[in-house]
Amino acid sequence: MAELRSQGPEPGSSAWSAGVDAAAGALTDAAVGLQVTLEERAERARRLVERTQELTFTASDDGGTVRAGVDSEGVLVGLELSEQVRRWPAERIAEAVLQVTRRAQSSIAAGMRPVLAETIGADNATARAVLARYETRFPPPDEPSPGTEPAARPR
Repeated sequence: MAELRSQGPEPGSSAWSAGVDAAAGALTDAAVGLQVTLEERAERARRLVERTQELTFTASDDGGTVRAGVDSEGVLVGLELSEQVRRWPAERIAEAVLQVTRRAQSSIAAGMRPVLAETIGADNATARAVLARYETRFPPPDEPSPGTEPAARPR
């Protein structure tokens, strides 16, 4: 029967030990590189969270009578009504508040674009997915043309 022999150095030889040491070093370098990459990603994600918590997106109606602010999740965090609103019927106030809130929400994607570019990179799959989520969740509101009244709703 023929004996099989490896083409490499003999186990236990100095050449073999050098090869093992080189392989171990390469694996260590790869692990350190992976750790650095994971730490960098975690840091970018932390910065993104911090920045989005600082943001408020605002919008107002054409006359500045109603102004709404939303956070990065679209939650209403501020509402300003001018004195003029006191003369409006409740239904008109409610419609104006909803419309202005939707405007503010629909501005989130555009407002998040530079924040994402700064923290995780503009040409990044995660950034594109986040923007797509905002655009889907908060599309531009359906607004009546200037000078027209909103469609009547059945009671």
